[in-house]
Amino acid sequence: MTADVLPKCRHRGGQFALDRWVCSSPRLVAHKGVTSAACREICPLVDHESPAESSAAGESDDLGEGYGVAIGTFDSLHDPERRFGTEAVELNLAVLRHRCGEAIKILVCDDASPEASRRQYRRLCEKYDAEFTSNRRRMGHTSGDMIVFHKALRWGARLGLRTVTKLSHRMMIDAPDWVQNDSERLIRSPYATLGQMLTNFGLEQIRTECVMMVVRRWMSSGVMWRYRPRRIPYWNESHTFRAIAEVVDRDKPYPFFLPWERLSFLRGADRPPVYFREMFDADHHFRRLAERHGVELSAKFSTVDSCATMDYRR
Repeated sequence: MTADVLPKCRHRGGQFALDRWVCSSPRLVAHKGVTSAACREICPLVDHESPAESSAAGESDDLGEGYGVAIGTFDSLHDPERRFGTEAVELNLAVLRHRCGEAIKILVCDDASPEASRRQYRRLCEKYDAEFTSNRRRMGHTSGDMIVFHKALRWGARLGLRTVTKLSHRMMIDAPDWVQNDSERLIRSPYATLGQMLTNFGLEQIRTECVMMVVRRWMSSGVMWRYRPRRIPYWNESHTFRAIAEVVDRDKPYPFFLPWERLSFLRGADRPPVYFREMFDADHHFRRLAERHGVELSAKFSTVDSCATMDYRR
């Protein structure tokens, strides 16, 4: 079921799962969204043609200036001779600069890669006018991913940015000005977060490889406590969903964030202009993307899941 076959309604938001839609109606709101049948057949409201209203109206001019992207990375060991993180980061930087221009700020967040890799990351950041930070010690796949949120928010607040988007190094969007355009769409909404549900595992999770945050709506002592640097024994996808639902936007309709329709809620179902390592025929798509943006990928580049690498550490 798609939005174009449903009645127009100012209360219905984006689709976040199969036949599930955000609903902010004061009379019909459901904890886990509404179905298309509910929208068509049992909705008691009569204001379907009313224009959308944003509860954040008037706030958008007081949310800072500019937009940022924080890329989380670790230069994983694919086999005894091959690492691929730096090439993934270079491609991500090239796509961001070519598509969103020089105005956006970029921060590369490394999880204590080997010194040779960190030197390469620094060279790439200098080439593409980005900042670089590296953890003092390796935190691992899950905790390292969580710490990118912590660093991104502190960095965004320091620079006074309107939004910061957290990206994994092999998540790329090849669309003109998507950071700027999607940021303003989020800011006009009542939500603090633009993201997509992750439904592969049957749990309430958000796709943490691509999450856009309104910095001033996210910044609070409760959020920063949730994201304080430490080892966590569970997946960051669940951790972040709970942080949004319980702290960031707990008073908003389920799923507590604005669904990002660019992204599939099934990993592996993304299609260009969205690129992710689990997409069908990923190696082919990434190499074509690299050709378009003037980046040469060697045999070191890989789309293998980081959990399957030789030095994986949860």
